Amino acid sequence: LMQPRDYQQEVNDACMAYLKRDAYKGPAVINASVGAGKSVLIAAIAKHCAETRLPDRPCRALIIQRQGELCKQNSDAAFEFGVTQQCCYSASLNRKGTAYPIIFGTEGTVYNALQSDFIAYPVDIIMIDECHMCDFDNPDTQFMKIISHFMQLNPNTRILGYTGSPYRGTDSIIGPFWRQLIGNIST
Repeated sequence: LMQPRDYQQEVNDACMAYLKRDAYKGPAVINASVGAGKSVLIAAIAKHCAETRLPDRPCRALIIQRQGELCKQNSDAAFEFGVTQQCCYSASLNRKGTAYPIIFGTEGTVYNALQSDFIAYPVDIIMIDECHMCDFDNPDTQFMKIISHFMQLNPNTRILGYTGSPYRGTDSIIGPFWRQLIGNIST
């Protein structure tokens, strides 16, 4: 099984501490430059979720990517990390599973299923790969409608964003939506 490197484990520990109820202060960002292992960081949190049972159901994680290629890459990394009970929900991969509590999905496909497969499917953690690409300033975007939907189902849903650059153009994404940077792996 794959194991995180020391610097990845340090960021994972910071993420886990942040996700605990008393420390959580809203959506947070992990900045990990190219080659730092965003897929490994996502897999580590997914593994924790897969091993956690809530009083009434398993802990659920939804990992959102913009493209099927990233969806498959993150799903494969999680599998190598030991997360075997997982599904992909991506039209471009021709897979739409919700049987397991860990779901790797593409933004558009998940959005299109909010009123069907995900209508009553609360999640506990949402992780967003390439979060700097998401238009969080506009409540009418697919991304924000997905967040709003799952927050209505579970107001305690935790949100982590992963990026190689916490900027959109020259503007930092840290602000009203992404509250803080909790991990940084530079080159």
